[in-house]
Amino acid sequence: MIKIHGSRKNKQHHAKSQEHWYPNCAPLDAGSGLLAVFSGHMAFCSDNQFTGYDLISAGNNLALKIYDVTSKKENVIMSPYSVTSALGLLYMMADGSTAQELTKILGITTSRYQNVAEAYRQAMQCLGTSKQDLHMANGIFMDWRIPMKESFKNFIRRQIDAQSENVDLSNRIEDTRRYINRWVDQNTQHMIPEFLDEDFSRSGPKLAVLCSAVHFKKDWARPFKKTTREKFFSEDGTSSTVDMMSCDDTRFGIASFREIGATALRIDYKGRTQSMIALLPEGKTTVEDLAKKLKRVNLMEDILKKIPVGTDLGQEIHVSMPKFNISSKFQLLDILTEQAKELTFVKNKLMSEGLQDIESQKDGELDVPISVVSCFLFS
Repeated sequence: MIKIHGSRKNKQHHAKSQEHWYPNCAPLDAGSGLLAVFSGHMAFCSDNQFTGYDLISAGNNLALKIYDVTSKKENVIMSPYSVTSALGLLYMMADGSTAQELTKILGITTSRYQNVAEAYRQAMQCLGTSKQDLHMANGIFMDWRIPMKESFKNFIRRQIDAQSENVDLSNRIEDTRRYINRWVDQNTQHMIPEFLDEDFSRSGPKLAVLCSAVHFKKDWARPFKKTTREKFFSEDGTSSTVDMMSCDDTRFGIASFREIGATALRIDYKGRTQSMIALLPEGKTTVEDLAKKLKRVNLMEDILKKIPVGTDLGQEIHVSMPKFNISSKFQLLDILTEQAKELTFVKNKLMSEGLQDIESQKDGELDVPISVVSCFLFS
């Protein structure tokens, strides 16, 4: 539940040409008739190549598909950038049918790996926040039997700031799990200490682990007041007493969207280069209805660009919402094969531009699972 007091009709505001507000993590289902999107500001060069904007737009669509599968079980939060980063690492290593299927999933419209890597670099640079606010850990951990080319390792480090390393995923799986967890923990300010759980070790040998972990924390532009204990009403009508935070500001962005049956509220972070967008269903629209409708619109073009940005409403608005700290972790290949049964790359042999030739390779040696994991923590 989000309470909004005070209102004023606002003209829809369109961002300047070639400047876009985009979500870098979405969606959050707060279990109470709320979807939230976190957005930042991006300028991009408009040409015929696959750009960071294209990548982010495709990531939004993929996030909503993943939401369809995961939201049935629990509240979720995800970073489309983290999801596409993890799968993008796999794409840059892949060839043949694996690359073709990932091209469809990621919405990639170019066959040039360099263009794709440049799109990731653009997206990463345009997140618009400092390393004090946003901590990311992108990495490829390949079994020691499959050495990676130095040129490939240098390429992904330079283009998308990803680490690559050969580890033992055949015999010392538990030791490797702990090693990867320590690496993620160190690169996320010790906020994600157990990226891989013990089930990872119990599930047997792996060919590779491709991981993307993101932690985001930043002060609001207008600090919320001290939390108070209030009733929290869920969508099913039940209530519980939770910590609620409230804020009064004249610079919230508010807009109503009939096409999705929701009101959008923009709450800026400090510096006003990132925002949280809360989508509140109107009337009889449920969160499930809203999620379905979002798939039929362009989230950036049809929604985010039309929410007033950093303008003084001329009237103070009071907003209260539950205080929350939420994280989600996804085994992406499991989710994608559940969502699209025709996918086959989980069991495909990996023949890649990013791997050295192995003359002694035996048939079936590479026919073991690849683990692709995305984790996002918002606090």
